[in-house]
Amino acid sequence: MFDYLRSRGKYAFASMPPGSIDSLIFSMLVHCPLERLPAASLPAPLGWLTAQIYPGPMPPEGDMARQRWRLWQAAASALRFSQVELRYFESRFDAAYERQFAGAIFQLEPVTAVVAFRGTDSTVVGWKEDFNMAFESPVPAQTDALAFLIRACYMYPHLYVCGHSKGGNLAVYSAAHIPADLRPRIRQVYSFDGPGVDDDTFASPEYAAISDRIRSYVPEASVVGMLLNYHEDYTVIDSDGISISQHNPFLWHIEDGQFITKEKLSAAGLFADQTFHDFLAGCSKEERRIVVDTLFDIIEATKARTLKEIAVGALMHFPAVLSAIKRVPEKNRAIMLKVAKTLITAGGNNLNLLFSADNTYTSGPDSNLPV
Repeated sequence: MFDYLRSRGKYAFASMPPGSIDSLIFSMLVHCPLERLPAASLPAPLGWLTAQIYPGPMPPEGDMARQRWRLWQAAASALRFSQVELRYFESRFDAAYERQFAGAIFQLEPVTAVVAFRGTDSTVVGWKEDFNMAFESPVPAQTDALAFLIRACYMYPHLYVCGHSKGGNLAVYSAAHIPADLRPRIRQVYSFDGPGVDDDTFASPEYAAISDRIRSYVPEASVVGMLLNYHEDYTVIDSDGISISQHNPFLWHIEDGQFITKEKLSAAGLFADQTFHDFLAGCSKEERRIVVDTLFDIIEATKARTLKEIAVGALMHFPAVLSAIKRVPEKNRAIMLKVAKTLITAGGNNLNLLFSADNTYTSGPDSNLPV
């Protein structure tokens, strides 16, 4: 992305309309700490907001946070992005309702904007909502995303919708459920390694009506992007990452303003895809709900608010964690054991895919063509 900004950052959106790399950049910018912005500061060009979002030096909280800091600095300094206006930002977090949502509207021109949805943050609540997608739809973030996109549709006649990880799911879900009279306003929908949608959405005529505008990108060993009913016409991106680290878009390869693509998913990617689909097919939604709720009830006993606090919290609150485990009803224990066996069986049945030279899908090229 940084090379793209150096080579293409001199072109305004008026002279070179947005493409896939631009949408990935917006999908990353919405992950920056936009909550720090006073409501009265919007709308404003990105170049004017840097000091408010990042008032100090490089953030210390982790590599991804530092990469986003670097990306904001680079985008805000490039002609292409510096005059883009952040028109509106909304963030909702509610532990009681298991909701974690954030979205932003970036205005490119008076009649054109990008709606970017944030993916999962590091909170336990955010991850619980993700797991809930395995048995529930809509989850609160999907409802919020649809309302957010409808609002944007009334503001702009031309919209690009995008997101990374859960943000990609929110982009596709909201576009698929938008009222029919607003659908023509959506030019393109970009999902970057985002999980797929639920069965009903995937089979709906509304999804079919928007499907030709969906652009789905996954790394070659994708796990997250292969969950649930993912968009079948996806493009595979080359990545420096190993295993799950390929989910990190800062490790994806871009050259000459385009993604460097692979012809197929890797063997590991195909194994993960088939294993998780066999696993979900072997478990009812009620069984998935029981497993997820039981697991997170135990995690709740650790008092952890973020994923990295779980291990320490489990040690500090060990009696409470042990008590939570002991309170799991026998019926639920049996279901968890059955589900675990289903996952192991699915993995065993697909081990041959790890050593297969052939995959079932050939990726399309990425042209990064504006639409």
